Amino acid sequence: MGDQKGYTENFCDAIGLLAEILEECGATIVGQTPVEGYTFEASRAQRGDKFIGLPIDQENQARKTKERVEDWVAQLKKEF
Repeated sequence: MGDQKGYTENFCDAIGLLAEILEECGATIVGQTPVEGYTFEASRAQRGDKFIGLPIDQENQARKTKERVEDWVAQLKKEF
């Protein structure tokens, strides 16, 4: 969860921080979300043109949540 308007310089940084810790412990991070459609300046969850995980902004883009979750789950199903 994040607020891309209120925290534009560190939108969903927690995703990236947790991923870094988990990867240092040997975890493989799966599931990515295109950054297209989000409005932010920086995020530690961004890798290239995608986010690791699924950032959700219920405050500013609640109407997009259902489709984003469905797309992300479909992606995970393909990976496994």
